[in-house]
Amino acid sequence: MKFFFKLSILFLSILFTRNSILLAQTNSKTIIYLDENQNQTNESIFVTKRKNFLYTSTTYKSDSLDIHLLVNAYEFGKLNQQENKQIRNLISRDKAQEINEDKNIIISYMDTLRGYKPYYKGNSNQLVTSEKKHTNRLVKFDNRQEKCKEQFNVFNTEVIYYFGSKENFNYKPKHFEWKPIPQPIFDICFQTHFSRHILLKPNGEYFIYRYMPEKILKKLIGTPWDSYFNDFETAKKTGTYNRPGIFSKIVPSYYHSNKECYRDSYF
Repeated sequence: MKFFFKLSILFLSILFTRNSILLAQTNSKTIIYLDENQNQTNESIFVTKRKNFLYTSTTYKSDSLDIHLLVNAYEFGKLNQQENKQIRNLISRDKAQEINEDKNIIISYMDTLRGYKPYYKGNSNQLVTSEKKHTNRLVKFDNRQEKCKEQFNVFNTEVIYYFGSKENFNYKPKHFEWKPIPQPIFDICFQTHFSRHILLKPNGEYFIYRYMPEKILKKLIGTPWDSYFNDFETAKKTGTYNRPGIFSKIVPSYYHSNKECYRDSYF
């Protein structure tokens, strides 16, 4: 809601300030760059920050407007007491069980659950994948979640699965349940329509991530985060490829194993 409120204000401002120095015109299309806090920035700053492994990006397009938005791929932070309590109460409601205050929580958020849609290679009649293969991926993901939940229960960790929207998605999992994400959780934790995970500790400290090896995720659950916050601040300053401390163990998502729990590529 915060993000779309900002976009509405932005659209109105464009109507009255067409000559803003932060706007670029390409083939009569307005191009806007927003940082990770949804504030306007210029292309140079956007591109530089995008090279840092802490960030990724997404684009919203219309006939006359392209909005390039920087997204936190990895972030350490801390919720205030009210936000922490609100999130735990909403998750308790959605899971129909009380979530103890001493529980760690993993929120696994999938922005869009997509059903099968035929895609073809180039101009050929050759399918990129079949409906059967698509369904098999869903079944494998479903079966894997049973083992994942068992693993993380040992670490006093509750897991919940949220989604933003569905597109022709009719598969019903056997071992977990997708829940529509409550607006307060979206506003507090994500703010942007981009699939990610959050590890939330009892004291309100959180870690947003796209992909993290299980052994590192378990390490995060079991250790204090003071040094990790320092690693995060260092990573923001040092830029592109330097991955200090805990981040040195992060593997890019395209190297992931399909047996990992709570990773960024679901299906």
